[in-house]
Amino acid sequence: MLLLPRGVWTPAAAWALAPPPKKKEAAWVKSWERFSKGEPVDAIAMTQESGKAIQSSTVVGHLLLALQAGRPLDLERLAASGASPPPTRDEWEQLLGAEARAGIDVVRDEKLSMTALLAAFMPEAEKPFAERTPQESALLSRWFGLVNWFTGLRRVAFAPSFGPDPKRRRAA
Repeated sequence: MLLLPRGVWTPAAAWALAPPPKKKEAAWVKSWERFSKGEPVDAIAMTQESGKAIQSSTVVGHLLLALQAGRPLDLERLAASGASPPPTRDEWEQLLGAEARAGIDVVRDEKLSMTALLAAFMPEAEKPFAERTPQESALLSRWFGLVNWFTGLRRVAFAPSFGPDPKRRRAA
């Protein structure tokens, strides 16, 4: 499992290609402000200004965008929300390998095609959306969340380290 710092963590610098602030406040800013005040991810997802709920995984994506913009974030609390877990060591390594095979650099490339990245090791990613089975769509949805974590952390130079999964017990 990915070891995350306790409490609020602030990146040393924002991602060099983070979009500049706009006149109209971005949705990720509102999600970040609410999360920073202690609101749970699910509550943020369910109560939007528009009145229309969004996916909890979308809120996680917003928070990882905030991190890329240099905002402080409680990564451990975000991971504990269960909305979109961070990658394991094996998943992180799969994504690193996919970057190399696909000729993608998530840090230097401003635009990222998650589908192109995942297609490097998942044939399901190349299928048109309408042709995917429900199982393929669920698998890809999970991996899109992993890509959000991977991209967000890599873009702010977070050095990953991994430890054992506390849910797994060793056989005696």
